[in-house]
Amino acid sequence: MYTKNFTILSVSSILFLSIVLYIVYLFIADQVNVFKIYKTAIVVLSSSHFYFIMILVVGVSVIVDVLYIVMVREVKTPIYLLFKSLMERKHLTYEERTSLFKIIVEKIKSNTYEY
Repeated sequence: MYTKNFTILSVSSILFLSIVLYIVYLFIADQVNVFKIYKTAIVVLSSSHFYFIMILVVGVSVIVDVLYIVMVREVKTPIYLLFKSLMERKHLTYEERTSLFKIIVEKIKSNTYEY
């Protein structure tokens, strides 16, 4: 419950404080002659290069994030994922799964288990 509320609070804060406030600043600064971005917001937002770069940055970020998750899962599998995958094996009995898990944990503790 705490994590769910914290996540919703984090996402809403990030969206409001970084995106919404920036867009408001962009349009206000676009109309005031004092700022250096005077009359550039409309030009930037009407350019297809701007949207291409935004899609490219988001795409690269997603690819890097997914590759990191795959690398952690495949190269250095956390214990909880190992246990979860063992528990999902339906062809083994519960006792076989837990004994297999105990063997793997003992090998990890003795540093003889190869990832």
